[in-house]
Amino acid sequence: MRRYCFAQLRISPIGLAKPFLILAFVSTFGIVASTVHAAANPLSIPIQLTHSLNYATAAAPDGKRLVTISVIANRGQIFVMNVDGSNPVQITHDLVDYDDPQWSPDGKKIIATAVTKDQERICIMNPDGSGMQTLTPPDIRAIHGSWSSDSKLVIFCADDDVQPPKKNDTKIYTIDVETKALKTVISGGVNTYPSFSPDTKKIAFRKIFGDMNSEVFVANNDGTNSRVEELYRTFQKFPNISAKCANESIGQSFDAEYEALPKEIYEETYYQCRLNDVAVSSFIEHRARLAILKNAIDYILYRNAGDESKTLAIESIKVLGKNLQWSHMNFLPKAFRDGLDEIAKEPYFHRYPVFWQWFLWFFGGFILTDLRDKEYELFARYTGVPPNEIPNALAAYEKLFPMPSGWFMDLGARSKTEQIKMMSVPFMGVGANVRRLAYAESNDFEKIPTGGQFTIKDLKTWNNTTVELLRS
Repeated sequence: MRRYCFAQLRISPIGLAKPFLILAFVSTFGIVASTVHAAANPLSIPIQLTHSLNYATAAAPDGKRLVTISVIANRGQIFVMNVDGSNPVQITHDLVDYDDPQWSPDGKKIIATAVTKDQERICIMNPDGSGMQTLTPPDIRAIHGSWSSDSKLVIFCADDDVQPPKKNDTKIYTIDVETKALKTVISGGVNTYPSFSPDTKKIAFRKIFGDMNSEVFVANNDGTNSRVEELYRTFQKFPNISAKCANESIGQSFDAEYEALPKEIYEETYYQCRLNDVAVSSFIEHRARLAILKNAIDYILYRNAGDESKTLAIESIKVLGKNLQWSHMNFLPKAFRDGLDEIAKEPYFHRYPVFWQWFLWFFGGFILTDLRDKEYELFARYTGVPPNEIPNALAAYEKLFPMPSGWFMDLGARSKTEQIKMMSVPFMGVGANVRRLAYAESNDFEKIPTGGQFTIKDLKTWNNTTVELLRS
């Protein structure tokens, strides 16, 4: 099995719209395609370099050597070898279990985690194993060390599996290789697998939520992060990208400002359900709002935990001998900040990012209005937001991104649906199919117990648009 890639996609007359949407489906749902002949026609022939139990292999910066862990007498020992596997040399010979070796970017040092019964400490050594010394302090169970590009700092995290299977809170630290000066850069929650950006100005790391969910975060190298502010400012630059794409498609300038889609493009997109560029741009717009929503909720959680420094960038200036400080969040629109404060009072606000991902990409961004109670029960089953709190979750979009006429449009008696505006139709097709499976006897669209003259017809049309996309 392998995932779809650009090479497998046929470029259609509408340019990259179909390939982009197919990739959006792949990234959202993990769709895979069978490749029956892959085994008979491999892309390359693997070469076995070692003939023992090896793991955690990393290349030297010059690409000529490898460092790896080989199991000797049930303990992981560090070996260095040529990149073709020749001339393996064991550089550690002790009762310690080593893991996760990493070559410094300048090629002069190797770090690795040394595991004993009671401790996990990152050690540093020369490439031949000489000059070994412990780098991290004994009171931190240090794992997952990674170098800065100048080979001066190592970033690492504490072990999050001290009492498996339960995860424990962990911090991320940096340590100066020469002075051993230690600095905490990320705290609060389960934070693992840190790494520096190539310019060392940013760090990326994984944060775990609950028992299964994890996300990748980016912060400044000191742990501060103005992510909400950055995302909102970027979004403000192109708030109507769908309107821009639509007007460009009829010969207008993309750079001009537009508030709405031209009538003919709107009808083509939402009445005829054609796969055009608006199907892509509307997906991008809602995806951008979701990113802002998620980071806004992170901001509230950090703020409530008394840890605002992890989400806010702070500026300061000295006036009359006094340092005055202010947050970048103060420069966001008042309506956005007021919306955040209102959302923070709601008991399940921390689930809103999860709710909106399911609502848009799985449930299609619409509600069957004459089955509202059943719809809310279905939403609750997947999102963890109770049915009585779902109206608050739906209202969060309007609170953060207010629209003069509201985000939802009720199609009334003719079609018993309430839809979020500017939704990408292929995902509405996903939602239509979900309703077929959830409500219909014999999985037949006609058996969905909903009224309205055009409701079933709309569901079928959306579904067929999605099928067309995946078949193209």
